[in-house]
Amino acid sequence: MANIFQYVLAKCADGYQVLFSLAELDASIADKIVMVADTVDGKPLPESKGPLRIIAEGEKKPARSAYQLESLVIGHLKN
Repeated sequence: MANIFQYVLAKCADGYQVLFSLAELDASIADKIVMVADTVDGKPLPESKGPLRIIAEGEKKPARSAYQLESLVIGHLKN
């Protein structure tokens, strides 16, 4: 039987990409908070950082928190 792996791929303007498994974003499985932000302290993100940013809270390194988010791709892989 084939396994199906589902994911969310965040693509940024500078070519940076961030990958999340769909399971780690499911509140019934993990307590991880991942959000898309368009403001900081009530003000729009600076042009060099926005208009959108993806934030992965609770990670020891901010490698999956990225600026200038352009798109989110939901996909799956079969194994």
